[in-house]
Amino acid sequence: MKTQAALSLLLISALTSLHSIAADKHVHGEAELFVAIESNQILIEMESPAANILGFEHEPNTSQQKAILKSSVNTLQDYRKLIEIEGGGCNQVDVFVESPFTINTTTSSKNDHHDHDKPKPHKHEHEETSRETHSAFHVGYTLECKDSSEVKTLTLNVFKAFPKVKTMQVNWASTRGQGTQKVSAKKVTVKLN
Repeated sequence: MKTQAALSLLLISALTSLHSIAADKHVHGEAELFVAIESNQILIEMESPAANILGFEHEPNTSQQKAILKSSVNTLQDYRKLIEIEGGGCNQVDVFVESPFTINTTTSSKNDHHDHDKPKPHKHEHEETSRETHSAFHVGYTLECKDSSEVKTLTLNVFKAFPKVKTMQVNWASTRGQGTQKVSAKKVTVKLN
């Protein structure tokens, strides 16, 4: 048990380091993916400016913008619409989607996004004069796998689902090591050590 606890701390530390590097980054067209593989569990987090997901970064005003928001959040709820994992026999057991905007729905389920945890759009220093607000999505998935050691490749379909995403920085950590790779619509595969 002590070995597994130490491994958990190592993976969390590695991903936290990688995650902190990108904490204040907000570039349209770019997104980030963080993947941690431990035992038979995979944790995936994605961060992206709202402009990449919705095409805009303001509160939806029109019925068309509200429909785009709702459809985008529905897409983000299922990791398989964004990422193909080869091997391992993995299934999604939990998800959270932090949207910078509220979706008015009449039903809720375990997988609905968490309005109560919704972060407020943040402002950068250069925005003080322009009054521009940068909004972002933060999405997380927990997967349980039959054998996560068989997971060797990720194929990213994010570029098909959200064409405004042009590049994605993928950071990963597992018992086999850690790494980082920049991918685009022309190169969608990430090989894990």
